[in-house]
Amino acid sequence: MVKILPGPYNLTRPLLAAALNVALEEGYTNIAAVMIRKSHLHSVECALGWAASRGYTDIVVMILDIYALRRYQFAPALKKAALNGECDMMKLLLEKCPLPIDTPTERKHRVIGAMWAFLAAAINADRVDVAQLIVEKLGPDDYELARAVGESMQTGKEEITKFLLGLFPRVVPAFFATEKSTPQTSGFQQSQSSGGNSSLVL
Repeated sequence: MVKILPGPYNLTRPLLAAALNVALEEGYTNIAAVMIRKSHLHSVECALGWAASRGYTDIVVMILDIYALRRYQFAPALKKAALNGECDMMKLLLEKCPLPIDTPTERKHRVIGAMWAFLAAAINADRVDVAQLIVEKLGPDDYELARAVGESMQTGKEEITKFLLGLFPRVVPAFFATEKSTPQTSGFQQSQSSGGNSSLVL
């Protein structure tokens, strides 16, 4: 039986991906930069994620300047930066990300699973600028924002709490509608005044 060997394309692309990953992992950013400039990338999305997760801002900027990324391609890099608490990297990616990530498919499959990681990173660092970009570009839903309000208050992050509380008119109705059948855990309590109108007690 004649064994058919894989073609150069099948061999080369995984090897390039492995080489780039090793270069970034070992800190050989000059080699990584040459590969990026020469378009020797197996996957721009993976390369961006690897660079973002290791905090190589110059490499991330180079990738973003050379390649035209689609909206959803930013999601893996954003998630890695968020999980590492790298808010400056998140801000860079969000500023470069096409506005906004707003189609149902993109949000469901690329963003929604990591939304809390994005918000939590901004809350932990008390970064209003990052939280504002998350709200503008990623479009967290009302329940996600309400959860963020509760978390920021519980952790005593004053600046980001003020920002999130500014979103309260849109957050509160959805939050309590979702929580009707479950115990409230956000730190807010709803009460009835004598006139029958709902009020909030912090």
